[in-house]
Amino acid sequence: MPRATRPSDVHRLPPATRPPADGWPPVAEEPAATAVPRRQPPRWLLVVGLLVIGLIAFNAARTARSGLPGDGVVVDVVAEDQAIAILGLYQAEADALRELQYPPNGGFDDPDRVLHRTPELTAIANRGAAAITAALRQARATGGTEPLVERYLDASDHQRLIDDLGDVAEAATAVEELESVHQAVIESSDAPLSVTWGSSLSHYRLVGDNYAAWAKALMEHRDGRDRTTQAGQARAATVRTWWERVRRLEPGSMAELHFALRALPDATIAALRGHPVAGPVLRRLDSTGTPS
Repeated sequence: MPRATRPSDVHRLPPATRPPADGWPPVAEEPAATAVPRRQPPRWLLVVGLLVIGLIAFNAARTARSGLPGDGVVVDVVAEDQAIAILGLYQAEADALRELQYPPNGGFDDPDRVLHRTPELTAIANRGAAAITAALRQARATGGTEPLVERYLDASDHQRLIDDLGDVAEAATAVEELESVHQAVIESSDAPLSVTWGSSLSHYRLVGDNYAAWAKALMEHRDGRDRTTQAGQARAATVRTWWERVRRLEPGSMAELHFALRALPDATIAALRGHPVAGPVLRRLDSTGTPS
């Protein structure tokens, strides 16, 4: 039988060295952690960082849009066809007006230049109207959904230019006819006034402009009243009016062409600068300061 422990046999340790209830050795308590305030970056540094990120993204997007063929940039074939179509229409209009307004043998500062070339000018105006009509029809037949391109093609200025060229051709024919009568009546008063000439003069008298004044002077001169001065003045005024109308003609809807080209991808326009047809037109637009 084990011996019972007497109270006198128990050796009590001081409280400071007394083992804890859960075992030995005693574990010293760690001091409570002191919270360290987090340091915030300066506000200007955040702003600069955002700006740098924005510039990087912008340059990446711009490079992707303006890359040249061979740089891995895919050119939209539909957009390319649309660009060629609208540039072809502009070229047809510009070529027709250049041939009419800047003939190879010089301008029309002298009315005699017009009077001596009216058949040629009539043919040029009619040929230009036909070329623009064909280019407009072809451009409208080109597929595509770019609204600004459609807006340029649907502009009424193109048809108005076609109509104006037709009117210019008709007016040149009238000048040619009146000049024939003028030469017969004023320059050679003994020449008989044919029935055809008489009916033509009566027609022009109803117009109410310089053509009518010219026709009226010729008829009165043929009736025995001297209208040499009046006929000469009306003749010069008629030719001047015709030439001023020709000089005012210009390609249709240049503002719409500007927006249509800007709406197309930059890669498409860059690729077309080497195109045999579209390239020269783009260079012409660049040199004249008009849309490119």
